[in-house]
Amino acid sequence: MVSAPVSAQGDEEPEVAEAAADEPAVLSPSGVAAEAQTVITGLYRLQARIHHVSQIEHHVAEIGTLGRQVERLEVDSDLDTLDVQPRRELRNLREHWLELDARLEETGEALEESAARLEEEAAGIHAQHARWDATKAASEDYPDAAVAQIDQVLETLVEVEGEVDATLERVLAAQTRLAAHAIASGDVLTKLEHALDESASRIFTQTHPAGFGGMVGRRHESLPQQLEHAFIHHVHSIDRFATTSGGRIYVHAILMALLVAFLYWLRREHRLPSLEGPAGAIEHPIALAILVGLLVVRPLYPFAPRAVVELSQLGAIVPLLLIRTTPKVRKTTAMVVVLYVLEWVRLLLDEHNIEHRLALQATAVSATVGFAWCAWRAEGVGRPAWGVASLIALVGLGACVAGYVPLAVLVVEGTIASAFVFVAFVALHWAFTGLVEGALTTSFAGSTVLGRHAETTRAATRRAASLIFFLGFLWVTLDYFRLRDAFIEHTTAALGESVQLGEVNISLGEVLAFCLGIWAAVVVSRVLSTALEEDVAPRLKLGPGVPAAAALIVRYTVLALGFLLAAAAAGIGMSQLALFAGALGVGVGFGLQNVVGNFVSGLLLIFGRPVKIGDTIDIVGFRGIVTKIGIRSSTIRSLTGADVIIPNSKLIESELVNWTHDDASIRVDVPVGVAYGSDLQQVHAILLETAKGLAIAMPSPAPAALMTGFGDSSIDFQVQIWIAHPRDLPAAKSQLGLAIDAALGAAGVEIPFPQRDLHIRSDATKG
Repeated sequence: MVSAPVSAQGDEEPEVAEAAADEPAVLSPSGVAAEAQTVITGLYRLQARIHHVSQIEHHVAEIGTLGRQVERLEVDSDLDTLDVQPRRELRNLREHWLELDARLEETGEALEESAARLEEEAAGIHAQHARWDATKAASEDYPDAAVAQIDQVLETLVEVEGEVDATLERVLAAQTRLAAHAIASGDVLTKLEHALDESASRIFTQTHPAGFGGMVGRRHESLPQQLEHAFIHHVHSIDRFATTSGGRIYVHAILMALLVAFLYWLRREHRLPSLEGPAGAIEHPIALAILVGLLVVRPLYPFAPRAVVELSQLGAIVPLLLIRTTPKVRKTTAMVVVLYVLEWVRLLLDEHNIEHRLALQATAVSATVGFAWCAWRAEGVGRPAWGVASLIALVGLGACVAGYVPLAVLVVEGTIASAFVFVAFVALHWAFTGLVEGALTTSFAGSTVLGRHAETTRAATRRAASLIFFLGFLWVTLDYFRLRDAFIEHTTAALGESVQLGEVNISLGEVLAFCLGIWAAVVVSRVLSTALEEDVAPRLKLGPGVPAAAALIVRYTVLALGFLLAAAAAGIGMSQLALFAGALGVGVGFGLQNVVGNFVSGLLLIFGRPVKIGDTIDIVGFRGIVTKIGIRSSTIRSLTGADVIIPNSKLIESELVNWTHDDASIRVDVPVGVAYGSDLQQVHAILLETAKGLAIAMPSPAPAALMTGFGDSSIDFQVQIWIAHPRDLPAAKSQLGLAIDAALGAAGVEIPFPQRDLHIRSDATKG
């Protein structure tokens, strides 16, 4: 590219210089030849991209589909009667519109991205056009070949520029249509939110006369008409759900298939003696997979119509009853399932009609009696829980009879639905416990750290599952009783409340975040260090002591990172941490020298490794095996079984004997004395043969028998053998001594007693 010439005169007017800078650069003949083909190739590629941009065509077609869905949903929503529609129906409509609004927003973002990209391409083409127009105007003296190339480039620019502008106009027109649909959707959502607020305000309002009649002033439909309306509503809900969630449904089905395959593999590979107790869940893999797949519809599809959620929970009844729990739990589950079916039948009726009110009263009576029966059969904390549920259902019955139907619907529906979710979660928890029991008995689990710590793994997973299921049950129950939004709002406000302590501002949320961060760091550090030391390191065949040192490093590194993340989550900045570190430094200077010394010594032991876990050492008057190297102190297990805690600084500063620093083998010396007059060659041969035949003796270095001198009462020998580890020293001495005694005795060689000369001196003065 050749730039336009710039004037070198320093006294040029600023306006003239600015105008010259805005003029497009003119290409020289050589520049035309160099760039013409490159520009044309780039334009053809851009043209091909525009012709094959299927996304734009897809989004334009999607807008038409969304527009038809908006119109259809507006008709189905019956917007003129929102103020009198049941709250359940309003929530269904809001979920439909929220899902449609999310799709409108997604399509709008895609079109916005396409429009921005096209505008950028159009701006580039316009700049190129201006540049080549300027070159055309200055091409009077250019060769004919250069002029022809300029004309070809300009012709291609005009063609591609027109296509880009046309495509951009289509995208902008599609955005206009989409904006109209989005405005309509937003207006309907606003009306629905207002209607829901009005419905919430009517919860404690008497909407029906006392007794058993329907709502006064409302047109009543016959029972067949109500069922027909409910059927059409469910069909439309399923149709919209299947249309808008196709891709996610495929993923859902694949996950269920994988779960079925895993359950069949587990049923084949487990080594449980019998499928009693929680392990009985493995007997029905398909039922368990279907139960899980249907119960996750609610969290997996947040905008799924409520009718679809209710049908999925209704379909989960059969696999739920197939999960083999305890007899009491099965009977309680059967009772709750019956109540849930009655509640679902009631939902098919119009809330304003007399049939619905009678069905609501019958359901409330059944729930009161049924939950009381569950309380009578339950034990422990379950008895008061079911008793409270029975009382709540009784309150719903009283509210229905008194004419407070919205309140009765909220109470009865929330209680029965929550009870159904509870028994479903109990069955899932039971099944999960059985899966863990079976999985821990497989050969694969046995080769991992989880299988080697089966009891710890079993207890940890049971606690984690109990916590997760309890929180899930609480979350769903708050939604059924329409308390979730208020709970979130009040919880957020409570966590945001702060207390001023001097210059420090502390809130409950920050304290909880810090505590949870530290707790998570401790748990993760323990899991990672244990897995590294017991599962990963043995596969890598590292040297002795290396896995423990690496695990210790990982543990304290994770703890340090966890502390920093927890501090950041609590709103503690690096400057505040620096202040804390400065205060800690002052404390170290005054009273923590020994602690810091031991800490640094621990780091030296970990990285320098003069002493490793498993080493046999002599220190402070005893011999023992290093079993743990901590960050402040280390543990030495003596040969008598006592654990001695020694500060790390002692291991660094004191003199010690490390019997296994580089080589764990050790020499065992046993002195032997034979009587004068014995055949020394025979004795030497016997001692050497006995030492070589000892199983505990290493072949290299070879055993030896040495004649060490002439004693007072015996000729002294010393038998030497090498053993693999110092911990075998007592056993080796014992075995070698017994073998020598047996061999010399069999050969008739005498081992003499010590001889002493006794001199008796008499006193000459006596006598």
